[in-house]
Amino acid sequence: MTGNSADTHSNGKRRRHSREIVRIKVIYKTIDRFKEEYIENISHGGIFIKSSRPLPLHSRVNVFLTIPQWDEPIAVTSEVVRRVTESDAKESGLTPGFALQFLDFDEKKKALDEFIKNAADTNTESASAVIQLGDSHQEGGEKEKESDELVDDDKRELVAEKVRKMTMNEKMILAPKANKLERMALLKDLNPSVARLIIRNPKITDLEIVRIAKDIGTPADVLDAIGKNRKWVQKHEVKNAIVRNPKSPSRLALKHLSLLSTKEIAMLAKSQHVRDNIKREALKLLTQRREKGR
Repeated sequence: MTGNSADTHSNGKRRRHSREIVRIKVIYKTIDRFKEEYIENISHGGIFIKSSRPLPLHSRVNVFLTIPQWDEPIAVTSEVVRRVTESDAKESGLTPGFALQFLDFDEKKKALDEFIKNAADTNTESASAVIQLGDSHQEGGEKEKESDELVDDDKRELVAEKVRKMTMNEKMILAPKANKLERMALLKDLNPSVARLIIRNPKITDLEIVRIAKDIGTPADVLDAIGKNRKWVQKHEVKNAIVRNPKSPSRLALKHLSLLSTKEIAMLAKSQHVRDNIKREALKLLTQRREKGR
């Protein structure tokens, strides 16, 4: 995503647990730019923010998406699940910044899916997105409303702390039978041994599988198991994640690449965040489809 970011401001006031919630406004200037970002990232439950000063892991962030033809900004609660510092970027060739995982996106996704199908583009001067970072409070100094969500947040913190204190053996025993909050805690810092066991959990959701498939720390054998599961790969987000994850076995990634739409393949062909062999095959597929008039 391209954009301009302003400095994060802090007024010294904090929410419960002495934790600030950062506000990020993402303003899309055209429908086409939003569609592109939606297909590539948002629909998979997250977004990547370019920044030379990425936020710390597990920071809570409130994201406000401003979209042409949509009446008001869409508010989504999120958490930092990956960060790429400038030094990391130099070593890996990736873009510095931080990845946000949406925590309350399911209901909003249904409405946005329908919007994407029907929306027409609006002509504006720029097709970029403007990103603004703010402090933990609403504009005008008004505090964000307290809600029952804080109770859930407290419970989530207690479970997360309990899981953090577990030994690796205890986490491995827990993974196949963990409840939703326990799985959330295990997925925050996913260990390869835990990943191999947590996908056996009968209660694991498709959204969690997408998160595991997108995690660059997930081992190749787990990605292989996910990519071969008939139920999971019916989800478009899973196929896309398998293709994009650098740990996915090439054979598996290339197989699922051919199942993606022409527009998504075009994005992969010019993406800076996928392996060279995926980009080459994407370009090859794109050429073939255009020659066939697909």
